[in-house]
Amino acid sequence: MGQGFQSTQIHHLASGVFYYSFITLLPVVLLLTLSCLLTLSCSSGSETETAQLSTSAPPSTPTPIPTSASIKATTTSTPSNTPTCKDLFPEAKEVPAREYVLNLNNTSREVSDNSTYWYSSPSGSSVSKNGPTAYWYWEVFLGDVSTSYPTKFEAIRIGDFEIQWSDYLAYSQAVCDAVSGVGTRRQAQIFHGIF
Repeated sequence: MGQGFQSTQIHHLASGVFYYSFITLLPVVLLLTLSCLLTLSCSSGSETETAQLSTSAPPSTPTPIPTSASIKATTTSTPSNTPTCKDLFPEAKEVPAREYVLNLNNTSREVSDNSTYWYSSPSGSSVSKNGPTAYWYWEVFLGDVSTSYPTKFEAIRIGDFEIQWSDYLAYSQAVCDAVSGVGTRRQAQIFHGIF
């Protein structure tokens, strides 16, 4: 009777070890099997089928980055019923081009340096730059385009940057489009970044 009892204990111990090993290895075995099946099913299809199988998100078109060609298209293809900047702001005054660009750069820098809503950590080691900067930029753009415009120029070099007349036209038209409801304030901010 003693040997039967030991045999039963060994059998239970061995089956417990086997069960534990089986449970811990099961996810690994399933993962390897699944990856082999996916590899085989994807490799037998064409590239188009593989791409369709491997993606579940709908195809999206990337947001285009404005280029000089798109700027020219934007500034020359405004609908005839859209008011121009001169229609919207007839009181705007002509300013020398270099002065105009420097004034716009200075007021834009004031927005980026506005620390009204910044938070500094108690140790002073980090600063969180909070605040309605997009709105503040919009106020600068609107104030700029509604009160002045530069004399016509081919290109102006300020520091390392060269600004083209087409860059100015795209920026000012984006501001005027946002005012008239045809465009957005974000477009004005994007074109300001180029200008």
